[in-house]
Amino acid sequence: MTGGLDSAGDLDEALRAFAFVEPVSEHTRLTLGPHLPASVRDLWDRGVGYLGDGYWRTVDPVHIAAAVSQLADPIHASYSFPVLTSAFGDVLTCWHSRLYLINSRFGRYCGLGRADHLGAAIADLTGPDREFLTGPAPWAQAATELGIPGPYECFAYVPPLAARPLGNPEAPANPDNPADPTNPANPELSDLTGLVRTGLAAHLRFLAEFSGRVQGRF
Repeated sequence: MTGGLDSAGDLDEALRAFAFVEPVSEHTRLTLGPHLPASVRDLWDRGVGYLGDGYWRTVDPVHIAAAVSQLADPIHASYSFPVLTSAFGDVLTCWHSRLYLINSRFGRYCGLGRADHLGAAIADLTGPDREFLTGPAPWAQAATELGIPGPYECFAYVPPLAARPLGNPEAPANPDNPADPTNPANPELSDLTGLVRTGLAAHLRFLAEFSGRVQGRF
C-alpha cells in the first residue's frame, strides 16, 4: 500500500479532514510513546478524533488495548497497540513497528506495511476504495439511522455475521421460511437488520469469545 504518500507517512495530508474530540491521555503518551514509532506518537499528538467522514477514528489505546489483545492473532497479541478503529469494529494496530488491520467482523487480518507509512495506510483506509480492505458495510445508512458512533463505540450485528451471514441466499437463517424477516434470502431484509450501536471494547471481547482469535490473512 502506498496511497501516493511519501515514506515518512505524510500525516498532515492524510489527516487534512480531522475532527478533534479529546486529547490522548498523558499516561498513554508517557508510558507507551517512547516504545512506539514516531509516526504513532505524531498521531497521538493530534488527539482522539474522527477522520474524514467519521468511519475511522483515532483512539487512546488505554481504553481498548486489552480487548484487542484478546481478539488479535496470538503472535500479535503481545506488544500490539491499537492506533485506529472503524465504526464497524475494525482495528488498525501497531506491532513491532508494523501495521496490521484486524477485520473483526470477518475474523481476518492483513499487514499494511511499516509504521513509518502510517499516513499512506490512513489514506488507503479512508479513501474511496477502502472496502477492498475492510469489506462492505452500510456506513451511510447506519450513520443516518443510528448516528455516528463515538470514538469508543461501534456498530455491531446481533447476532454477529459469523452466525447469520447477511445477504447470502446460499446460507439462509431459516431455509424453510423464505418470508421470515431474519432470512437473508428475504429481499426485504435491510442491511441494517440486527445492527446496533454498542461499546467497542465490549463488542471486541464478545467476538473473541464467540468466534475466537482472528487467524486468516486476506
